[in-house]
Amino acid sequence: MAMLVAAASTLASAAGGPAQAAGATAPRPEALPRGRDPGRGAWRLVAPEKLAAECKLDLAALKRAEATIGAPFAVVRYGKLCYEYYPSGRDASTHVFSASKTLGALAVGAAIQQSKPIPVTSVRKQGPLQEFQRIDHWLDDFAFHRDATVAHVLGSVAAASADLTYPNREWRYDTRGLEALNRMSDVINLVVAQDRPRLGNNIGEFWTRHFAAPLGLENSTWGDSNDTKIFGYSWNATVRDMARVGLLMLNGGVWNGERIIDEQFLYDLSHPAFEDGNPIYGYLAWLNGPDDCAPKPVHRRYPHGPVSGAPDCLDPAGCAQTHDDGVFAASGARGQYIGVHRGLDMVLVVKDLGDPQKAKDGFVWAAIRPAVLAHDKVYAGDEAGFCKAYARGDYAPDLRRWPGGR
Repeated sequence: MAMLVAAASTLASAAGGPAQAAGATAPRPEALPRGRDPGRGAWRLVAPEKLAAECKLDLAALKRAEATIGAPFAVVRYGKLCYEYYPSGRDASTHVFSASKTLGALAVGAAIQQSKPIPVTSVRKQGPLQEFQRIDHWLDDFAFHRDATVAHVLGSVAAASADLTYPNREWRYDTRGLEALNRMSDVINLVVAQDRPRLGNNIGEFWTRHFAAPLGLENSTWGDSNDTKIFGYSWNATVRDMARVGLLMLNGGVWNGERIIDEQFLYDLSHPAFEDGNPIYGYLAWLNGPDDCAPKPVHRRYPHGPVSGAPDCLDPAGCAQTHDDGVFAASGARGQYIGVHRGLDMVLVVKDLGDPQKAKDGFVWAAIRPAVLAHDKVYAGDEAGFCKAYARGDYAPDLRRWPGGR
C-alpha cells in the first residue's frame, strides 16, 4: 500500500514549499469561507448533549438508526461531525470499491484547478487540463471514441458510444476502469510533468500534495503506486476520511478557505453529464433518481456545457425546481456510500451496508430522517409534507450557495 497520507503531508514543506515553474504562478487566492470543516486537524465529535443545538439532530432518533442501519455510519451537518456509529467499536480503513471513482473524478477537478497557471496552448501534451478538452490532446493511443473529451470519459459514455452527439450517446458502467477511466491517470501525469516542483512528480505526489494533505485525510490510501492510479477502484478509507471527502463536495470544493476543486467542474460532477446516456449519473458520481424523499439534480439552464446538447432534464415529471440542491453521492460495492444533501447542509456516510443500491434508493436517509425532522421548524411531525416539498426542490432550509453563486 502507498504511505498513509498523514505521513506524506510534509512533501511540500520538506522542500521549503512548492517552487514555481518558470512563467507560472499559483492560482490567485479567493476570499473563501473558513470554519465549515476541520481543516487539517482531527475531527471533533459533537458532544451528545450539544447535538440538538449544534446539529439540529435528535439523539434518540439517531440511536434508533443504529439498529436500522446496522453498519458503520456517520452524519456531518453544518461542517461538524455530529454523530458516528461503529458496530465493532472502531473505524477501520478498508476498501471502498467504486466510491474510488468519485475520488478519481475529484483528482481530475483538482488537476484542473491547479493547472490553471499553465498557459493555454494548442501544442499537444501541454497547457492546463480542461473539462471539455479532447483526450487526444494528451494521449496518442486509446481504445475509446476518438472524439472523446474529459467530460465524455468521466460521464462514462466515451467507450460505449459510437456517436457522441445528442441524443445518440450510450452509457456503460466502467467497473474496473479498464475501458476508459484509468487513462485519466496518464493524462494527469502529463499535466503535472509541466510543473513538477509545484505539482509533484506524478499523479500520486499530486494527489497527496493538492488533495489528501490539505483535507487532512488520516487513514486513506489510493492504490499502491504513485506513478499510476486505478480510477475504477483502489481507495481504502475510514468513515471519517470519507466524511471529509463528502464535506469537500458539499462545500463546493473549498476546504479550510482554500479552493481544492474547480467549482464549475464540481457543479457538473454533481449534475447529469449526459442525460441521453444516463440521467442519474454525473462525473463518476451517482445522482438521486429513485429516492422520492430527496431532490434530483437539475441543471440551471439547458443545454448545459458545450458537449451536452440536451434540451432539458428529460424527466417526464418536469424540470422546474425552486432550489438547485439535488442529492448526489459516491457509491461502491458492498454498500459504501457518501451522500451529499446540500439543501440540509448534511453529508451521510455508510460503509459495508451490503447491497449498494439500498443507500442510493434512500435507505440510510430514511433511517436518519426522523432525527432531522424532530428539529425542523416547518415540518416537524409531518414527514409526508417534508418529503413532498424537499423532493421537488421547494424546501432547502440550510442551502448555502457555493462561492461562485451556484
